[in-house]
Amino acid sequence: MDGKTMTRKARAFTLVELLVVITIIGMLMALLLPAVHAAIEAARKANCSNNIRQLAAATAVYSVKKDRYPGYVESLAGRTVPWTVAIMPYVGRQDAYVVWADESVADADLPRVVMDIYQCPSDPPADRNDPQLSYVANVGASSAVAETPANGLFLIA
Repeated sequence: MDGKTMTRKARAFTLVELLVVITIIGMLMALLLPAVHAAIEAARKANCSNNIRQLAAATAVYSVKKDRYPGYVESLAGRTVPWTVAIMPYVGRQDAYVVWADESVADADLPRVVMDIYQCPSDPPADRNDPQLSYVANVGASSAVAETPANGLFLIA
């Protein structure tokens, strides 16, 4: 430098520039968030569809093994159980099924198993530790249920 002193002026963002940037970011977020929520809900629906597909496959395997579909209630170890317990071995919960099938286990000691396959992510339970069923099986008309013994998901009247 030739003896002259160069002064440097500090450059900072003005308040208006900052407000414009914040406004643009806010508008982009307002456009992006609904798309993100839609993608999340689409993933939940896909998970629900997959659960139904797996339940149908488990029910089909049950029907091949037992030569009939599971009933709305089944008899297991001297107790009446829902179809959800009857197909447990076919949805990967043989461990829980063995406990339910053990006659020496008291009814009060039976496990209340929370299984993700029975729960649709779009239908969350109030309490994550309390089992909830998002899917139901067609058992026919209510009068047929009372008068007809369990002979499958689709009752024959």
